Order: sequence, then structure tokens, then C-alpha cells
Amino acid sequence: MNDNNFRKKLLSFEEKQFTGRLNVESTTGKQWKLYFCLSWLVWAEENTHPHRSWRRHLLKYAYNLHNHPNLTISGLEGLECWNYYVLTVLLKRTLIQREQAVNIIHSKITEIIFDILQEETTTPLQYSLTQAPNFLWDSGLRVPINIIPIKQVLEWAQKDWLAWQEHNFNCLSPNLAPTINQPEKLQDKVSETTYQNLVKLINGERNLRDLAVKLNQDLIKLTCSLAVYFQNGEFGLIDVADLPDVKTPFKQIHAPSNPQPQENQPLIMCMDDSPQIRQTMEKIITLAGYRFLGIDDSPEAFKKIIRNKPDLIFLDLVMETTNGYEVCSQLRRVSHFKNTPIVILTTNDGLIDRVRAKLVGASAFLSKSIDTEQLLTTVHKLLSVTSEQLPVNSYQ
Repeated sequence: MNDNNFRKKLLSFEEKQFTGRLNVESTTGKQWKLYFCLSWLVWAEENTHPHRSWRRHLLKYAYNLHNHPNLTISGLEGLECWNYYVLTVLLKRTLIQREQAVNIIHSKITEIIFDILQEETTTPLQYSLTQAPNFLWDSGLRVPINIIPIKQVLEWAQKDWLAWQEHNFNCLSPNLAPTINQPEKLQDKVSETTYQNLVKLINGERNLRDLAVKLNQDLIKLTCSLAVYFQNGEFGLIDVADLPDVKTPFKQIHAPSNPQPQENQPLIMCMDDSPQIRQTMEKIITLAGYRFLGIDDSPEAFKKIIRNKPDLIFLDLVMETTNGYEVCSQLRRVSHFKNTPIVILTTNDGLIDRVRAKLVGASAFLSKSIDTEQLLTTVHKLLSVTSEQLPVNSYQ
């Protein structure tokens, strides 16, 4: 079977000025719909987890919607692309930023093309077209937010698919949910508290993509950290059902809320024994408009934290005289820092380390191979939530 059929099919639309829907169907019953405007991609849908996917993308890119528990949007009945229409309304009401909507659209389309590329390696696909006058208007795509060149979105999806293959995950769908198969064997390997937290996370109710968003972790890194458990039989993978209809109200989106006032620039502190890491963090954070203070792991470090009372703290996991777990645990015993966002920085990005970070009260976990976008996303997210919610939102 030619595993390039889908790619060729998609590229064939470039010169056709096609407006309408490409329907893709697998013999396994999976279906996908790609929506075009003059051969530019506008939106994409699938039939397996439409509501689960919708909630996941809102949680990742539009978590501020939880501030509007009574939000309702009328006119969704009968719209094929009701979720795209919701995005247009949210933009019009200035409840989300354009960047958030564009991120949702890009991520949604890329995920679906990734799934089609993966499905095509094992199962033949069938194609059909849907065209009609006023098609975009009638389907809910009446106000285009963003249109994407076919080659661009193919490049994104193929990059993700190639990376997935490089880790030998070819037969592993990110839409499957990890579950604990051998609890006794797992209990022998980890502490009881760690085991109980793993039970809450690896419960067969979240697929790998859901879990990556919940833990604010890269999908491939998360899957790699779980791979040894799959190989040893402690964890398995199962199909997971779609979530109930979650179009509205948005109070069902359990995400950070209640943005803090920005009258004064928040102070962000980084404790790391590497001057290079501190300098890199300072450059990124100050350019983003925040105050920054970098400290090493000297005997005076803890006193500096207490004295300066930062609004957000980054702690290196492994330092010469101490470690991030120990400092985080000590800070959580101080009443002022009970709810201060604390992020553990580490080069070891495994699931067990994340669980341990939660146990000592860390709010999040971030790789020391610093990515500017990921760092600032973490900062904005943690500074926009009420302090009493931080541990729950970051880990559960």
C-alpha cells in the first residue's frame, strides 16, 4: 500500500481553488473531515473524540474561559462546525485573543492530519467531496479566523509523525488511554504515596494527548517516560470514550481562573547554580515585562527568597548543595509561600519526577532546555490563576 496517498490527495487541491469538505474514511470506521476555502485549510473534525478534543484544546489554549461560568452561545443547533463558530463568537466578545483561536485551529488540524497519516500506514482510506452553495456559511465557518496553506499544515503534521516514528511509536495511537495493568508490580517499585498519585493520573480516563495537556508536558516526552511501564507490563493502553457534549456552558472546563491584578510587575525568581541558566531566564523574563531575580544555592538563598517574596519561583532540581524538592518543601511550610507558584526545573523529565514534584507542593515542572514560548506560557498561566488552585490545576 502506498503510504503517500493521503499526502498526494491533499496536495492535489492546491491548484483547484476548492471550497468545500474532503471526507476521509477508514475501514475501521474512523472518519475525518477537512474544510477548505479556495484550497486553503480552514478547519478539521473527526468522529471519534470530537468533544474530548474540543475540551482539551480549550484547556490548553483558552483556559481563561473558566472565568465566565455562565457563558452561553446560541445558534449552535444544526451547525456542522459548531466549535469553530464558538471561536468566532468568543473573539467577537473579546473573551479570547486571536492568538488563542489561531493556536486552537492550527493544533486541531495538525492533530487530525497526524491521525490520518498514522491510520493510512495500516488501513486503506476512502475519499469523497462535499460541495454546495453557501457551504461555509451553513456549516458554521462563515467568519474565517485563519486559513492555512496545505503544504504548511502538512509540514507540521509530518514533522510530528516522523518524530513519533523515530521513537518507535508507530503502532501507538496518542488517542489511547494509559491504564495500570499490574498494580502489585507497580507498588513494589514506587512508594505508596507515589503509587496513589499514579492511580489518579493513569486511570484509563485520559488519552495520551489529554494527559500531556493536563501535565503541561510535550506529548512525545510524556510517552517516552511511560514507555518502560508499557514494556514491563505495569501499564497498558485502552480505547477511551468521548466526553459528553461540552459546547457550553464553559463552567465544565476545569482550568485556571481569576487573573491577578497587574498593577505592579510580578517578581519572578530563579534559584539555580548555573549562571548561564539564570542569565537565559533573566533575558526572556525581563523582555516579557516582568521583574527578575536570580540566585544561586548559597547558604543565604533561602533568606533571599523570604526577604524578596517573589510572585513566582523557579527551582533547579539538582544543585551543588541542595535540590529543588527540598527547597520547595521548606517554602511550603512558610505561610506566605503556601500558595506561591513554584516550578521545578530539571533535565530529567520523567513521570515519577513529576509525581514527586507534586508531593512536595510544586505547581509545575519544566525542562531546563529552555524553550522561550513554553517558559512564557508557563509564567502567564501560573500568574493568571488564584494561588489556592495551583497544585490542582497543574497536576490532577
